[in-house]
Amino acid sequence: MERTANEPLIMGNLTKEQFDAEIAKGMEDIESGRVYSPDQVEEEMRRLYGGQDFTKKL
Repeated sequence: MERTANEPLIMGNLTKEQFDAEIAKGMEDIESGRVYSPDQVEEEMRRLYGGQDFTKKL
């Protein structure tokens, strides 16, 4: 089943081969330096979701 680029992956719906391919893509990103700092992630989440405090524990 194809998914759109914005659709989140659901691990339980992946075959072993699909899961392995997603892990390999992530490892390739890390090895190529395509990573984000926690501050960059928080900044993007604030931009997308309206400035909520994402550092508070639930």
